[in-house]
Amino acid sequence: MCGLKDLNEVIKMQPNNAFAYFRRGFANKALKLYDEAAEDFMKARELSPDDPRLIINKKQIYQTKYRKLCEAG
Repeated sequence: MCGLKDLNEVIKMQPNNAFAYFRRGFANKALKLYDEAAEDFMKARELSPDDPRLIINKKQIYQTKYRKLCEAG
């Protein structure tokens, strides 16, 4: 499940899934939805504040290229 639609469904069914928010953040960033991406990254950290895998430099949301995880859809 890599598409934005899929991630929205996961979050709907599992609203405390930090990794779903984190992945959706990257999907939103790839779509240049930077504010939504930032919100998702912050939500992931809120849900799992001690997980070092969920750390992202917020300044880089606008400055870096995206990493393609899979085809959208």
